[in-house]
Amino acid sequence: MDLLSQDGKFNLNVNLEVPDNPCGVLLCLHDMADHQGRYSGLLKFAAKSGFVGCAYDQRGHGKDLTFDSLGYFNDVSGKQIVNDVDVVVEFLTDKFPDKPIHIFGQGMGALIAKNYLQKNDAKITKVVLAGSPSYNRMTKLNLNMARTMANVDYRGHAKILKDLFFGNLYKAFGTKGGYDYLSKNSQNVIDYQNDPYCGFEYTNNGYLNLAKLQLRAYKKSLYLKNNPDLKVLFIAGSKDPVIDGVKAFNDQLDFMEALGYLVTSKLYGDCRHEILNENIKQTVYQDIVEFLKNA
Repeated sequence: MDLLSQDGKFNLNVNLEVPDNPCGVLLCLHDMADHQGRYSGLLKFAAKSGFVGCAYDQRGHGKDLTFDSLGYFNDVSGKQIVNDVDVVVEFLTDKFPDKPIHIFGQGMGALIAKNYLQKNDAKITKVVLAGSPSYNRMTKLNLNMARTMANVDYRGHAKILKDLFFGNLYKAFGTKGGYDYLSKNSQNVIDYQNDPYCGFEYTNNGYLNLAKLQLRAYKKSLYLKNNPDLKVLFIAGSKDPVIDGVKAFNDQLDFMEALGYLVTSKLYGDCRHEILNENIKQTVYQDIVEFLKNA
């Protein structure tokens, strides 16, 4: 289903799994260098559990784009990818009136979800943040470097940005430039590497947007807190380098609790970043649905 982004520059390519008599809606925000097709398992499980499952390809991602356009957001503000969420939320609200809207965000999708909540938490009932990037004290440096590189060539691919943003992830499990940090499920890593719409190089413009999303996600003053009853579930693999350890993970919980939100969490032992693609994925699906169903 075609749905145009707010600025008219991207087709968001919305996919729906609709059960009979839905009790709510689960909107999925995918990770970076990823696409909505990889979340079909979660969408189908949600639909079988009574929830409309929805996912879309975020700007700079998806099979509607040419390969040279992947990782290019066509925006310098870092805000349009957040505005795109609102386009989909409004569409879902109109299509399924009086049904609660919930958000699931994976990795970068979790950052986008946090940015979206700042002004729009009253539109959302519950949020699940999976593999959410923890606060990084180097983000301002990364932003300045991304801005410099984007000013030189916004469609270029500066290696220094990839190293700054992801060097530690690639080294986490003893590989250089590999994707073992994604999953201990080796088949998942192979499938990711063989998917031409995954793992692509972000443009300098893409990194500029990512840095702004990271920086704003941890600015308390940006959260208007119109829905103090919002329930937030943090989930992650205990060995996910994106969360940067248990302490940093718990700091994320403290940050959201300080905003007044109702926060719970679960870490999955010996799992990495993409817990939806580990061998325990059915357990993760069930935990997500139980969180959505509980009062």
